[in-house]
Amino acid sequence: MYVNPMIDVAFKYLFGTEKHKNLLKGLLEHVFGREIEDINYDNTEQISDFMAEGREKGLAEGRAEERQEIVRSLLANGASYELIARSLKITVDEVKELAAN
Repeated sequence: MYVNPMIDVAFKYLFGTEKHKNLLKGLLEHVFGREIEDINYDNTEQISDFMAEGREKGLAEGRAEERQEIVRSLLANGASYELIARSLKITVDEVKELAAN
């Protein structure tokens, strides 16, 4: 699994937990050019909360993309805006917006 450390959540996961204390220690030693004896964490954030938020955001984006694909496919196969709106329980304007994006 690849974790991009330039993303806030990934950086906090890699360097902000006791589990990966050695990574932060190595980074700080490299940056400051001297040995770091010990690191103490003041846990002001919950990494699991960030991970859950990221997961939920990703799922929501995936559902939106899937709905968009469904609308486009139905339109391509001749379904009317009204039929799609009734089927997906959304308004005709929402169908048109999904089709346009």
